Parts: sequence; C-alpha cells; structure tokens
Amino acid sequence: EDSTGFRIEFSDRVSNQINFGEIEVSEIAIRQLFIVNSGKFNFDYTWEMNETQAGSSAFTIQPQRGNVPHGQTQQFSLIFCPHKRMSVKDCELQLKVNNGQTYQVSVSGLGVTPGLHLSFQTYNFGNCFIHKAGFDLPPKHVVLHMRNKDKKEISVSCQYEPTSHLTYRFAARVMAPNAVVNVPFTFSPRRAMK
Repeated sequence: EDSTGFRIEFSDRVSNQINFGEIEVSEIAIRQLFIVNSGKFNFDYTWEMNETQAGSSAFTIQPQRGNVPHGQTQQFSLIFCPHKRMSVKDCELQLKVNNGQTYQVSVSGLGVTPGLHLSFQTYNFGNCFIHKAGFDLPPKHVVLHMRNKDKKEISVSCQYEPTSHLTYRFAARVMAPNAVVNVPFTFSPRRAMK
C-alpha cells in the first residue's frame, strides 16, 4: 500500500520498489504491506534486511516472522525513521515464504533536515554592566530571525527555559512556508562571569 492507500501487487520475478521520498530526521513514515494466503495450507514467512548496506538501520519491518493461515491475510508495517540526514537507495529487503516464493523489495528514502534558517546559532553579548536593584542600567538586546525556507509548514518550539539573566519572547507555533518569526532576547547579567 503506498502513502495514499493505493495497493500495489508484488511480483516474485522482479525487484519490487518502495520509495519513501523525503522524510524529516526523527520523523516516521510507514507503508503497509500484506500477504494473502490463497492456498490450502498455512505457511511461515520471514523478512530479512541486508543490514550491511548503509542506511539499513533506518528501516524496520514488523512483524519480521510468523505464520499465515490458509484463507487469511497478514499485515506488516515497513517503517522508515532516518536518525540523521541521509540518502538510502535500493536497500535490499526479502520476504521468504517457507517452501514458496521469495520476494525482493528495494527500499529507498531520504532523511532531510527541516528548512529552518536562523540568523545566528550562537551570540556573544560582549562586555555588559552587572544588573543590580536600584541602578537603572540598560540590558543588552538582540533579535533572532527565524525563516521557514521549506516548502511545508514547520512546527517550532524552544527547549530553553528563560532565566533571570536571559529572557526571550517566543511561543511555540507552526510556521508557514517563507514565514519569518522574530524572537527578541534580553540579557541582564546578575554577576560577573567569563
């Protein structure tokens, strides 16, 4: 079954192709596969992945082995979860039916990073006056500009918890393609540090 739910029948004579396309790093894409036992007897099956191929660890199939009773259908989930930016082409997967056919499946996919552009990834505020109650010393400010250069929406949140010396104004959101979000940061140190 492809990503739209359209069913494609595999052949035991040629290598069958499954292409996941572009999937963001740490996201999960699933294709459903089915075995139909139209015979008179039950049969056992085993899925085997060529684990020596680069990128094969990004694919899993569940369940890997089992039994299909006659007249029944077994569903499988082929999962692609890239753990880093990667290109996997023609990763070999085999479905072996005991005392029956072997089906060759060639799996491909791209692990891509979101197209989020940041105006900076680190920032040094330089020398600053130490903030003390009763003194009206201005804090330092900087604005981080985030732009979604991707063709699809990107969900953005901040893992950093504001502190008394570094604060920001930002709420988690979904950014449309080409959207820009400005995040102001304020730095007001409470003690001397290097």
